Formats: sequence, C-alpha cells, structure tokens
Amino acid sequence: MTTIVQQLSSVLTQGIANASGIMTGHTMGKGDMEKAQKQGYTFLGLGFAVGCFAAMVILLVSGPIINYYKVSAETNEIAWQLMDAISFIVIFQAMNSILTKGVLRAGGDTRFLMAGDILFLWVASIPLGMLAGFVFHWTPFWIYTMLKIDQIIKCVWCFFRLRSRKWMKRIQTANG
Repeated sequence: MTTIVQQLSSVLTQGIANASGIMTGHTMGKGDMEKAQKQGYTFLGLGFAVGCFAAMVILLVSGPIINYYKVSAETNEIAWQLMDAISFIVIFQAMNSILTKGVLRAGGDTRFLMAGDILFLWVASIPLGMLAGFVFHWTPFWIYTMLKIDQIIKCVWCFFRLRSRKWMKRIQTANG
C-alpha cells in the first residue's frame, strides 16, 4: 500500500532534480558561479515546496488507499503510521534529492555525495532502524523514520555544503 504512494510522490521530485542538474551544469559551464549558487538555493526552496505538496497529497490519499484494502485492524493501523512517516520524510527526501542528484552533482561534488550516501546509510539509518525495531520496539512510524533518517541528515549536510560553496568545481573543457 505505502510503496505505491511513495513512488508516485517521488516522480515530480526526480524530474526537478534532473532539471536542476542540467541547469546548474549549464550555468557552471558558462563560468557563472554566483548564478549557480543562487540557482542552488532556488532549487532547494523548490524542493521544500514540492516536498510539502507531496506530503499533503500523501495525507489526502492515504485514507482512500488504505481503506481500499480489506486487512486486519492491526495492519490498518500500521499502514496509517507508515503513511504518516512517509509524508514526513518526503519533505526532506525532496530537498535532498534535488541537491544530491541535481545541484551538487552538477557542480562536480560527487565524492562528497558518495561519502554521505555510504556514511549515513551505514552509520545512522541501518543501526538506528535496527535499534528502533529490535531493541526499543518502537511503533512502525518511528522504525520507518529511523530507517530513513539518512534523508534528514543528508538534507541538512547538503544544505551546509551548498552554503559553503565548496561544491563548485571548475569544469575543464577539452580546449582548456
């Protein structure tokens, strides 16, 4: 139930992420670093807006989707908690995707992004998800949130990277 809603909410975000990468790469190719920085902030704001919109859509369609299935009361409750968690995480996921798959990648900051992906998955998401589920026996909302905590951390981490301007690498062309 929840996977379908989550995948639908990410379609628009991925399109914007790809567009932001193309636009930022084009701007940096011209050598206009100041404009690229401003575009980065604009795309980050757009990511926040799209994330909030996606969260609202998820909350609006959760009822009809969950009620469509004939499941036990316990499964129904779990589905509601997961929909709530997805609607929360999708805000950070939208901003994170646009920064990592678009702006920062177009700026040539791929090693930084790879390090973040590996680090936050193995140091935060997996251990916290396991602790939340197997040790603390938290509700599905918190287990899912801990499993996706890397999205929140990377969003904050990438914001500071954007702000630092260290993401902008000089692009060398074949002519010089």
